[in-house]
Amino acid sequence: MQSFDGRTWFNKVTLNEKSYHGPTLTVGDDGYIYFVWVGLDDRINVMRSQDGINWYDKSISDEKSKYHVGVVYAGNNLIISWVGLDYKINVIKYSPSSRTWYGKITLNEYAYSGLSMTVIRDPYKEGWRIIYLVWKGGGGWINSIRSDDLGTNWGYKMIFDESLTLNPFIASNQAKLFITNSEAIHIFLLRTTL
Repeated sequence: MQSFDGRTWFNKVTLNEKSYHGPTLTVGDDGYIYFVWVGLDDRINVMRSQDGINWYDKSISDEKSKYHVGVVYAGNNLIISWVGLDYKINVIKYSPSSRTWYGKITLNEYAYSGLSMTVIRDPYKEGWRIIYLVWKGGGGWINSIRSDDLGTNWGYKMIFDESLTLNPFIASNQAKLFITNSEAIHIFLLRTTL
């Protein structure tokens, strides 16, 4: 669905796709809206749209997950992260122009939730982007790492003194990072200034 103000919604579209996990949306610098989800066969799928109504260019990866995936658009590619069937975190790039998946890496990190990602402009380097990734690690603690090179290398790991029962989500407004999580019936919001 679409909205101009967040209160009135219209143009509901029901896709002929199915998933047991929540899908993820991101908007690219190329003007497309990207829809990424894990299908009933556990494989990662991508489609795109210019208007949010008509969706096309579906591409199906050979990679599999039991959780929802994280996605950002950076460097003319989608950077997609997912938890493999072995619970290890993986990252792959998807080129919308050539419709190819490439550059898969498997991190030495384990996750027990879906992943969430956000991208910000590096305040100290012109044209550079920083990608942040969050997940529920062992013991239920929130974990985060970041990449300064469009998803190839990851570091700066943090383990927050916050536990959760569901998936964490991360977003930014270019000046602050926000992480939401829930424990039992309580919802929490963490914030940091960049």
